[in-house]
Amino acid sequence: MYEKIINEFKEKLKENLIEAVRFGTEGEPNNLLFVVNKLDFNDLEQIKDIVNKNKTNVVPLFFTKEELENASDVFPLEFLDIKQPHELLYGEEDIVNQIKFDKTNVRKQVEFELRSKLIHLRENYIWIKKPFRNWLFGVLKTQYHAIIMILWIFIQVQTTSIW
Repeated sequence: MYEKIINEFKEKLKENLIEAVRFGTEGEPNNLLFVVNKLDFNDLEQIKDIVNKNKTNVVPLFFTKEELENASDVFPLEFLDIKQPHELLYGEEDIVNQIKFDKTNVRKQVEFELRSKLIHLRENYIWIKKPFRNWLFGVLKTQYHAIIMILWIFIQVQTTSIW
């Protein structure tokens, strides 16, 4: 399924492409991370052409190697979702596996996400005009994936040794 699009990126990006990684906990594992040496406007144009041509459910995410190595403090939940689980489809380094996390950064983002959801829940409740049950179902339906990811990360923090 991924071989065709990965081969197209290898052909276009050549030695700039370091690795391709399948990742994700939400739904189908159709998320692909591409790690490159550099990412400028010309590279983005080539990437855009390939993505528009393929029209698949694959959601490509691009990071330079330096960005990937230095951003886990800013996006710890997102990077944990990339790291656990992931599968190296192209490349040899498995840079994703080398990402390190600080539990303090993870805890802060989990707290931020949960508090934000609570604030929005309260704010929206004040303005509802529907019966509470219908409104609550709608909110939970739209926030389900985000809440599950936050809870999954919380469990990971408590039970694994990925630090």
